[in-house]
Amino acid sequence: MKPTAEKKTNVKINKTPHVRIEFDDVRDVPKVYIDGVDITDMKHSHRGLTKLHLDWETDLDVKMPKSYDIEFLDTDTGIRNGYAQYAK
Repeated sequence: MKPTAEKKTNVKINKTPHVRIEFDDVRDVPKVYIDGVDITDMKHSHRGLTKLHLDWETDLDVKMPKSYDIEFLDTDTGIRNGYAQYAK
């Protein structure tokens, strides 16, 4: 089964977004980029990260499930949006 990505507002996306996550310390708020846009930059994008879950392990003898779930708040509209992908 091919992994799919969905926007949490039930709008399906035709392609999987390019996701980049950066952090220097686990106690810091990570920088998250979706298709090159920093969704954690409240000053410029008016969005704030509310949830980030990443589950990934190397496949050795057994194929391991992988997933991510990213949620952010659009401060202009007050709507929470997000992207998620799950692969078995």
